Amino acid sequence: MGSPTDAEADVIFRHAERDDEDVLRELYRDYLEVLARFNGEVDVGGELEEAWLTRPELLHAAVACRPDGEVAGFALVMGREYARAMGCDGEHYFHALLVREACRGTGVADGLVAWLFERYRGRWCLEALTENRRAVEFWRRVVAPYAPRVEVREGLFTHVHFRVPEPSRS
Repeated sequence: MGSPTDAEADVIFRHAERDDEDVLRELYRDYLEVLARFNGEVDVGGELEEAWLTRPELLHAAVACRPDGEVAGFALVMGREYARAMGCDGEHYFHALLVREACRGTGVADGLVAWLFERYRGRWCLEALTENRRAVEFWRRVVAPYAPRVEVREGLFTHVHFRVPEPSRS
């Protein structure tokens, strides 16, 4: 939806590959450290589960790569099985999103989310720690163009449920 920013135009969005495993593990640790700033109960020693890297029916891992090939950010989207385990009635559960600090504010996160929404239509769920207002506002802004109706519930987490519709045929 909309045209990419200059920063996004220089970024390549793609599904993660097995060769991305080391950088995904590094970025996932960074993601957990960010979460721990808002919730001290987060286990910063958590690891990506092996199945997340080898079973695409469980997870869609995507990366944003700069022209030099360096991974600028990543997203982990769980499939229906994991979504249901998290209490979501959707097909997709947005589990994690992180953009390297040097690339934040450049449109990389917006572009990566848009890339995923264009590929995976249907019912989505995501959570953000309510105390992390920047994340909550990001998700409200990014989801709005794709989902005409968004359900939001707040507590410790802000839960967002929405449907990304199929493109209209004109």
